Amino acid sequence: MSSVPYYSIRMRPRDLLFFRDGRPMEASNVGDGANWPLPSIFHQAMLSHCHRLWPEPQRDWEYEHQRSAAETRKNTSCRFGSIKTAGPFPLKIDTDTKNERLFLPSPADITAGGTVMAPWVPPEPARSDLTTHLPYVVAADEAPTKKTRPGFVSTRTYDQYLLHHCSSDALANVGPLDPPALFTSERRMGIEISPETHATVSGQFYGAEYLRLQHDVCLQSWATSDATDLRNRDVDILHRMSIDDAFMIMGGQQGVMFLEKPEPQTSLPLPRSVSTDRYIRGADGKFRVKWILLSPAVYPQIAENQQRDIQAHSGGWLPNWICPVCKGVMLKGNKPPRSAYPSREAWRTAVRKVKRIPATLVAACIPKPLAFSGWSLLRRGESDQPGTAKPTCLAVPAGSVYYFECDSRDAMGQLVEMLSWDGDTRGLAIVNRRSTLFGEKGFGLGVCAPWDFLKLGK
Repeated sequence: MSSVPYYSIRMRPRDLLFFRDGRPMEASNVGDGANWPLPSIFHQAMLSHCHRLWPEPQRDWEYEHQRSAAETRKNTSCRFGSIKTAGPFPLKIDTDTKNERLFLPSPADITAGGTVMAPWVPPEPARSDLTTHLPYVVAADEAPTKKTRPGFVSTRTYDQYLLHHCSSDALANVGPLDPPALFTSERRMGIEISPETHATVSGQFYGAEYLRLQHDVCLQSWATSDATDLRNRDVDILHRMSIDDAFMIMGGQQGVMFLEKPEPQTSLPLPRSVSTDRYIRGADGKFRVKWILLSPAVYPQIAENQQRDIQAHSGGWLPNWICPVCKGVMLKGNKPPRSAYPSREAWRTAVRKVKRIPATLVAACIPKPLAFSGWSLLRRGESDQPGTAKPTCLAVPAGSVYYFECDSRDAMGQLVEMLSWDGDTRGLAIVNRRSTLFGEKGFGLGVCAPWDFLKLGK
């Protein structure tokens, strides 16, 4: 683990913020910019901020990356590529007592009334519109309602939720979900600006929604950098940021964020997975683990490659580390340390011999996907146009829940360690980012907790 710590980065907007998703701004989706910022937006803002602070390479401490042929074709500088981020999350600070409350995306298996849903064994084989269905369905023993659960819950509520199935006398719910208002959306009119003349276009009006945080709410994020200089010494980039440059451009329409001085953290205040000694063996001998996403995750479609022994995978809602046929976990636990082998190839050979964790995905509770994109300012090829739109991706939203069954206590412990964001560090660092793409941007963070089958009331 790198000696460079994670830094707490808090941001307060100067005014309104605009964070649109990757859907076209047409029809009913015109100007939908009142979204909570995705982790990729903060990561890109951090990179841009570093480029603004140090427009030229810093020869005394910045290591010059040796670019590959593919990186050269992409026309990228490869600077500050070691920066890894997490967040942002809403942080509410009481103006009188200065008490702080961190809020996290609400788990998808909590109802508006606070009831925790659970997998249910249907009397008949479950029917599903998925290509390969799972054996259990997720349901709640609660009357239908049109109320919707809030988008965020406090860490206190989250901890109660994680401990829900840790004993036979678990609470019926985690209590009413009534978090305070964290932000509002405002709608304003605008007029189109011509990119050629930089003047308004006659008759081209539009409406857009903007995000306005409450006065006592800020954006809480974390960042680190494990870069090394020419002498192979750790370089703490965030420590070099000056408080005199305490603003950052973030999101669309040049939204300005005021920064507090980055503070090193001894541990991260994110929820942690339930201790493995709190998991109870079921009557069938299985240990049951559910994995809840604290941040979105992206699982792309993968084409088959027989030469490299790569199996085709549909991606989408199904993690790429889950077998698309049998739904078995393809992650390997108890990997040997890299330092024990003279070369990376020798280490990889040893890892291939490690057995997969004997666990199976049996149910899932996943909301609608998040569509997001971006814009690259780099010139592509010989074109004079600076920049192009990035491909649109569909992400599994934060709060999604995956349910697993493990064959033994050892398998359960390995699975919890491999899926928990802090691994075995007890909250000291972010170790696992279980998103195939954009893990360095804060995607794929998750926590684990036990689950049990739903027992319907009479």
